[in-house]
Order: sequence, then C-alpha cells, then structure tokens
Amino acid sequence: MALDRDTVVRTALRLIDEAGLESLTLRKLAAELGVQAPALYWHFRNKRELLDAVAERLGAEQRTLTGTTPEDGQPWWEWLEQTLLAGRDGLLAHRDSAQIVAGNRPTADALPGVEAELSTLTAVGVPPVDAMKFLLAAGYYLIGGVLERQLLEGREGSEAEAEAFGQMRDAERFPTLAAAVDALSGDLTAGEVPGDLDDTVFRFGLGLMIDGLRARLARTDEEPVA
Repeated sequence: MALDRDTVVRTALRLIDEAGLESLTLRKLAAELGVQAPALYWHFRNKRELLDAVAERLGAEQRTLTGTTPEDGQPWWEWLEQTLLAGRDGLLAHRDSAQIVAGNRPTADALPGVEAELSTLTAVGVPPVDAMKFLLAAGYYLIGGVLERQLLEGREGSEAEAEAFGQMRDAERFPTLAAAVDALSGDLTAGEVPGDLDDTVFRFGLGLMIDGLRARLARTDEEPVA
C-alpha cells in the first residue's frame, strides 16, 4: 500500500507524544512506517516541512471542537474565547506542542480555516488587517503560555525555589507581593496548584485581549463620519 501524507503526519505526532520532539528523526519515522527514509521525501522535503504539517493537524483538531464561526446566537467574543481556550487545551494534550507550532508556516490546508476565522471578525466590523493582527497576537500569547506550562511541568523543584515561594508570603518584607499571592491562592478552586494558577492567569490575560478588541471596535463605531 502506498504511503500517504496523512499517515506520515499522524505517525510523527504519535512518536512525539511518546518520546518528545527531540527524539523524532526522519530515519526513526521511516523505520516506524516500515519504509526507507528517502520515501518520506516524496511528501516532505525536510523535518521543518513535516512539522508544519503536524502543526496544521493540531490546528485542525482544535477547529473540530469549536468550528470556525460562532453558533447561532453566540456572541462573537464568546466564540473567540472558546476557540482560543480550545486551542490551548489541544496543544496541552500533546507533548512539546508549543515547540512544534512555534515558527511554523501555514500549509495550504490551513488557509480555509484562517479565512473563516478572519471573516467572522470582519463580519462584526473588525478591519481585515486588525483581525489578522489580533489572531497573530493571540497565537503568540497562546504558544508562549503553553510553552511556559510545558517547561514548568518538566522541571524539578529545588530548595531555592521553595524558599523563594515561601518568602513571597512574607507580608512584612513584601506586602504587595504577599497580598497578590494570597489573592491568587483564593481564586483557585483546587488549592495552590501550578496548573490551576496557570489556567487562572491565562484566562485573565485572554479576557483582557478580547475586551481590548471589543473596546477598539466600539470606539471605531462611535467615531463620527468626516
């Protein structure tokens, strides 16, 4: 049976989930597929091109969860938040996903989804260039947040780190910091767990970004026509 592009991408993603991005080589991938390495070059010229296709698959997984347009009656800003949160969950479901999508270039298969998302924003009055800037900025925020989370999960704690966290609660030396840490801990539903804190901070920042876009759009709508 001929080797197809989708099988190569799915197998590459599975190998990354199992052993990490650094372990993936075209030679190892070819062996897993039962072919010689040159057979892969019919589909991908190099590893970077393969990773672009893997990144597109990750994006496609997210779009199947949220769609590229709001549901009937759903406010666009709620759809936008839902889309970006689903994108984050999708990335966190795969090992080293932030490193995969960082610096990737969209494949032709990704363009219809990008067009649909841009069209959703322009339909409510966001200029095309601003819609593109927002999606790019949101992507940077999303990738950075996932990268931070994935690196944190792979890091072992240290005595110095524990000491620093302890001192953060010293209200006499650091009254503002201690107040902020206590407030953050109170916001968490499952205690002071790094993942919960990360979720809280990500949602807060995402809310600011979307609120900013809504305010910008409202301000534009209110500007008098010359």
